[in-house]
Amino acid sequence: MTVCSINTTRNTNERALQSDLYSWREIFQIYLEAEVFEAVGERTRGERTVEESEKRLQQFAERVTQNGLGDKRKFKLKQSIEALETFLGLNLFILNVKKVGILFCSSSWIHGFLVLPCKF
Repeated sequence: MTVCSINTTRNTNERALQSDLYSWREIFQIYLEAEVFEAVGERTRGERTVEESEKRLQQFAERVTQNGLGDKRKFKLKQSIEALETFLGLNLFILNVKKVGILFCSSSWIHGFLVLPCKF
């Protein structure tokens, strides 16, 4: 492999990454606008309920799909597809943790010990 071919490979990967970069910017913009787990508006500031978070996460996923960003053909890199799946999986994990937290709140005394503070 020559120096010239190494530079060509790197430039090709950088161009592919840059094209995925715009897709990721759009995905994160949609995510921030969705305010899935916490509201940042002046009047509505604060943590969202599980039901509201679930609804907003669903709306986020729908908007990503509507904008064609969930389509595997939109991404140039295989890692971007995997990263999007991981990102959605992490959000589902957080949602499930909030749901389990509510279950513990309803019965927060187990064997005489307070399991966790109930802020849900």
